[in-house]
Amino acid sequence: AYCGIGPVDYFHTRWDHTLDNLSNSDNYSYAKSDGCEIDSKIGKRDAPFFIAKITSLVGHLQHCARIYMDK
Repeated sequence: AYCGIGPVDYFHTRWDHTLDNLSNSDNYSYAKSDGCEIDSKIGKRDAPFFIAKITSLVGHLQHCARIYMDK
């Protein structure tokens, strides 16, 4: 499992770097950047599964600010 966070088009110029990270990854990966977090986990051959949790604190705060400003 490999996860990464970047702005729009961030990975388009980093294919070799991304392939290296994926090739050297383990069953678990975590990334955090600019208020976003990703947890990912993948099973082994005898127990295949994939789980990812993506959290954006920035989007949540923007949503909350709009709710309170509208009142």
